[in-house]
Amino acid sequence: MKTNKLFMRSAISAIAGIAVIIVIIYVAYLSHKGFAKTSVSQTQNQLLATLKVTAKALDEFIGYHQEALQILSNDPLIKERIYNKVQWEKEDHGEEFCQVENLYEAYKKHVDALAIIDANGKMLDRDPFWKDNKNRIGWNYSDEPGVACVLKDHKPCVSEVFYNDLGRFAVSISEPVFYKDKFAGITRWMIETNTISKDFIEPVKIGKNGFVWMFDNKNTIISHPRKDFMGMTVLDVIKKVHEERGEVFDESRTQEHIIAEHDYLNRVRAKDEGIGIFINCVTDERDIIAYKTVAAGNLILNLIATLPYSEITGPINKHARDIFGLAGFIAIILSAGGLVVFRGQKEKARLETEARYLKQLANGAKALKESEQKFREFVEGTDDLVTRVDSNGTFTYVNDTSEKIFGLSPGKCIGLSAFDFIHPDDSEKTKAAFAEWIRDRVSSITFENRQVSQSGQVHYMQWTINSKFDEDGNLIATNSIARDLTEIKLAEKRLKQYADTQEVLIREVNHRVTNNLSAIIGMLAMEEKHAVEEGSTYYLSFLQNLTARIRGLSLVHGLLSASGWQPLKLSLLCEQILKGATQGALFSKNLEISITPSQVIVSSTQAHHLAMVINELATNSIKHGVTNRDNIHINIIIEQDGAKTTIQFKDNGPGFPEEIVKGDFSSANIGFELIQGIVMKSLGGNVVFENDNGSLTTISFENEINIATRRDTV
Repeated sequence: MKTNKLFMRSAISAIAGIAVIIVIIYVAYLSHKGFAKTSVSQTQNQLLATLKVTAKALDEFIGYHQEALQILSNDPLIKERIYNKVQWEKEDHGEEFCQVENLYEAYKKHVDALAIIDANGKMLDRDPFWKDNKNRIGWNYSDEPGVACVLKDHKPCVSEVFYNDLGRFAVSISEPVFYKDKFAGITRWMIETNTISKDFIEPVKIGKNGFVWMFDNKNTIISHPRKDFMGMTVLDVIKKVHEERGEVFDESRTQEHIIAEHDYLNRVRAKDEGIGIFINCVTDERDIIAYKTVAAGNLILNLIATLPYSEITGPINKHARDIFGLAGFIAIILSAGGLVVFRGQKEKARLETEARYLKQLANGAKALKESEQKFREFVEGTDDLVTRVDSNGTFTYVNDTSEKIFGLSPGKCIGLSAFDFIHPDDSEKTKAAFAEWIRDRVSSITFENRQVSQSGQVHYMQWTINSKFDEDGNLIATNSIARDLTEIKLAEKRLKQYADTQEVLIREVNHRVTNNLSAIIGMLAMEEKHAVEEGSTYYLSFLQNLTARIRGLSLVHGLLSASGWQPLKLSLLCEQILKGATQGALFSKNLEISITPSQVIVSSTQAHHLAMVINELATNSIKHGVTNRDNIHINIIIEQDGAKTTIQFKDNGPGFPEEIVKGDFSSANIGFELIQGIVMKSLGGNVVFENDNGSLTTISFENEINIATRRDTV
């Protein structure tokens, strides 16, 4: 019987051992697979990082050359000379123009030429100074890349790759020159792509046989380790490589071939960057490839970094040998030690059971001790008052905070009644609440009262109270944590006193401002009466305009005062201003006012400025819109787009004079300049005067309320 049991145990152990070996081998396989995947991914990311560094260097290269041209193009002497189309020779360069030569000398390591071209595309100067410069000065370069686009748009331009005068690939960086706000000419860098390749592409080293190459948006190769590929299109290179290998290239399946084997050539033009494993279009072998596009103006450069896949197979294969060798070694060790493990299993299990039991006892004692220590540190270290009272309200425990609240040490508090420290005005309320909690068996409650220390200092306390009851409902003890709210309560009291004072002051200020504005309007009305009696038309018109403006200010002040200087609904503001403006108008015409419903609100500051603008527009429509018309229509449209608010004020009057539409207010009254000044300076917005079957004024500005709301949301 024992033999059978031993046999069964041996069989089970053998099966378990085989299963373990299989698992070890499988884990080794997964480890190798993960290592291979990680190696490929790291290599791809390293290649892409290399291209990103190269691309950033190219961007910076173009950027600081553009900055150099901008400095030269803004030189007053250079601008005047180019504007006057003065051609200068080598010996003609005076001190005031030596910055052209100095600039070229400073950058000649990375550029091939610096040219000055007039507004018609003719060359005025070139550094370095060719022997035949005299023959080239005055040549027309208006059709060359980088020149034509600046002549057309008067904007900086980075050209695409083109053939220069020497028949070499080059790019140009051009900057427009303006003299007295007029386009005067161009300053232009000429940079051969061979220079770019030597500075940025050729220095990049990738592994043993990896490299970086480059082609433009026309698929023309402009940088490659094989110099015979320079100037060829990518497709021509693929054909040539097939011919070198003695293969026939089927041109009818060009796109299918590229997609199947060299798809990175399509992807680099379709998106900015990427990585992958593709067939190298030159070696026809699997390569790890990264690609990235560099774009600046019309210049598009496609960078390709390629590394033969065979360069990383060595470490991968070594890892495979190491991991599977380790797995085999472990399998042998497990097999050899299987018998020993089997014999010691029972004894080991017994010892482990005893050890676990002893460890649990030790861990339990340690955890209990640590828990007690943490609790004691928390209770003794907190600024909150921690207490425990019995069913009679007598202290059985307090922490060190008792010295701050009661003025007594914890030891002196034990045995005292908790009700002895309660403020006299809160004593009865607290005792009644305590009795109610006991009666209703409330286990948890929050309560506030005042405590008085031995020195008479009062503390406002917020108590969190937890009571323990026995099975019969009798109170055993009450544990409490109290937070000192004294500073908060005093601060709230001071804030309320300050708010009450400010409210009284604001009411008084608003009352006085309203009275003063009413007095001013009354005085202006008396002046208007004298002006009528004296027949002073100009003075009367001036007084009426001034009265209308002050009445508008008084109206918006009343609205803001009534709202407590809170934000106002814009449609309500427009409605009230129009009513106020029409109340002072004396004419026998029908006036129809239409304001689109809107929920847009504006701040009190912006409401003040807008009230003056709407009042001016309404006064203008009423004053000038009555001619030859029985009905006057005023329509206001309010729109909101993000933080931008737009107001359209339209009437059916004769419209604005042509000079007002063009922005010339010299012949108009002060109202138009006032409107423009308020909108542009005070509101930081824009105003446009137009005619559309009457006058149309469009005001747009950034709404402070919407800007604040959007900032809070973000």
